[in-house]
Amino acid sequence: MSLFMKITHIKYFVAVYEEGSFTAAAERENATQPGVSMQIKELEALTGTALFKRSTSGVSPTAEGRWFYRKARQLLSDVRSLEQGISSLGKMVTGTVHAGLMPAFTRSVLAPAVETFSSSFPQAQLNIVEAYSGSLTERVGRGQLDFAIVPSETVPENISSRHFATDSEFFVQSSKNAQPSLEPVSLSGRDSLKLILPGSGNKRRDSLNAFFERHAIQPTEILELDTMMGTLDLIARGGWSAILPGVLVFAEQHEGMRTIHPISEGELQLDYMLIKSATRPISRASEEFLSLIETEVTKVTHANKMAP
Repeated sequence: MSLFMKITHIKYFVAVYEEGSFTAAAERENATQPGVSMQIKELEALTGTALFKRSTSGVSPTAEGRWFYRKARQLLSDVRSLEQGISSLGKMVTGTVHAGLMPAFTRSVLAPAVETFSSSFPQAQLNIVEAYSGSLTERVGRGQLDFAIVPSETVPENISSRHFATDSEFFVQSSKNAQPSLEPVSLSGRDSLKLILPGSGNKRRDSLNAFFERHAIQPTEILELDTMMGTLDLIARGGWSAILPGVLVFAEQHEGMRTIHPISEGELQLDYMLIKSATRPISRASEEFLSLIETEVTKVTHANKMAP
């Protein structure tokens, strides 16, 4: 009997790979365990190689299986996207968008994106989760979020990622300091530099520490705070300053409570990436909302690059 690779082979292979068990894969796909096992055996016969190592504790991929998974997940995503796209042609955009954004994004770019989306697609709903990157990545992996925007970092195999935007970080201080916004400032050699910094588990903290060491910047006092709104409030009251992403502090140019400044020692950049399921395509509603978020982020990051 000749064998031909089928979408069922690919779907069950991805399920077994991600679940690490034929039984769990069968439950996930609403299939029987013998049926899933048979499909994998057919696939291995077709490819002429073992894709999994079997043991009493479950299955683990071979080197060939890991290679095949990277190709299979992209193929499965493309097929599902094609099916979904065809079914939605000519139809009204509906459904619920489940998106994850960091606090920096919810302050400057969320409102205009939501307003445009709601007026353009009144039959669709939005469910926005605000959290830090670790939580957002976990929720995308579980299928609880269609997509999320996080700092650039390594993600699990079941999540795909791409570069989303590059941002600049700014020194932010209270407007009580009477220094014009967007005027460059030097941080090295200051007699007093009281900085609010993210906690040691935050990826940005590592980048900031490296920047300080490279340019001999020595804060006289540090307050660790992993809350953006609390940080902004403390800065406005005077005394404390911070280094924050441009996408977060873009509005400061107009609000008058805080001033933002390029850092004379050098540009400090922050890369964001889009993450989503490696095998499950996002809906048209999610694609439309993501496009609006991307448009707003581009506006902000472009405007920030125009700073002297």
